Amino acid sequence: MSVKPIDPRKAIPKWVLEYSELQRRGISLEIVLKPPYVWRTPLGPYHGHPHTAKVVKSSSREADIYENLRSHAGAPANHTLPCDVLRSATEPSLLVMPCVKEFLTLWFESWTLIQLLDIFRQLSEVGLEFLHANRVAHLVWMSTTCHFDPYSFDVFSAGMALQQIAEWAYAEREQPWIVRRYIQWLIGSERGCTGVCTCRPTAQRAAKYSQSSNG
Repeated sequence: MSVKPIDPRKAIPKWVLEYSELQRRGISLEIVLKPPYVWRTPLGPYHGHPHTAKVVKSSSREADIYENLRSHAGAPANHTLPCDVLRSATEPSLLVMPCVKEFLTLWFESWTLIQLLDIFRQLSEVGLEFLHANRVAHLVWMSTTCHFDPYSFDVFSAGMALQQIAEWAYAEREQPWIVRRYIQWLIGSERGCTGVCTCRPTAQRAAKYSQSSNG
């Protein structure tokens, strides 16, 4: 006897499904990405451009941050996804943005050094320099650390992310020295600064060197 699959729409709150602005835009959320906060529309040629929607907690400043970033939409270093903030007098705010291809589905093994360095440049610009210039830090919390420099920790996190990308891209070949050197520069060796950290480069400096390496 087969088990009937659970309709994913049942995991989406009724107020979200009936959100007037989503209905006006023809956005029908059906796929649960991160319950109970993030969903997306179906993928495929018959469903139009896919979108993702996220509920913003009342205690979060995320909606305000996205609106601020959108005011800089023309900035060359702003690679953030276009994001609309939908506000309601009776319900939580929603973030609506295009649903992009899953990062892990990319074919890293075929990347050239130039392509990899371009990824480094983009991540350094938007993930570091642009956000930090607008006084935004990711603030990924470390349970073992009570106090740390959030801007420096962002640089460390970017280095760890780039290290994983490089390992995927060069799984069957030797990593170029410039890739290894840049990643280690971002990661640094410090793990416990409680004030302004000088153990790794600033976002501005990291972006500058990624641009010169890519050029």
